[in-house]
Amino acid sequence: AAYERLKLIGGLVHCWDDPHRNPELDEFLKGLYNGKPRLVRGGDAGKFNSQKPHSALMVASNFAAGETNAATMSRLILLWVDSNDACAGKNEWLQLRRTMDRASGALPMVIKLGLDLDAIGECEDSLAPYLPHAHSRMARNLAIILHYGNAVLDIAGVRSQFDLLSYIRDKVCTM
Repeated sequence: AAYERLKLIGGLVHCWDDPHRNPELDEFLKGLYNGKPRLVRGGDAGKFNSQKPHSALMVASNFAAGETNAATMSRLILLWVDSNDACAGKNEWLQLRRTMDRASGALPMVIKLGLDLDAIGECEDSLAPYLPHAHSRMARNLAIILHYGNAVLDIAGVRSQFDLLSYIRDKVCTM
């Protein structure tokens, strides 16, 4: 079902909340990252339906997806969110809520930015030294998040309040 959904929903991010922990999940995530299609036999003998994923998958879980397979783990961006984080106080949540409200219509504006490969390449160059043990494509993936994340921060008018590069470098890359 996941392959069919990821084939059909285009570029929308699909969120899989709390999947079962097993080696099959890790193999699925590795295959998905590598763009591996799933072939399903159709109604006519010899014909196949190719379920090639075209969108990203975000897994929200209480365990580290990919942990049973080093190849899978090297391809994932793992973000630890601690519910006891000292900076997650009431004022910060209110500020985040207001920022989300201001940026809620940002997607069409971000799409209008197009694909600036030079800017993304500069972001990639700034992140690569902080990812010495990650898969070679990880810096590029994070660079895309950094580039467009900064665009959303600009649209919301809060870029001067939040240094996304430092956050990715100090929190995400260290994970």
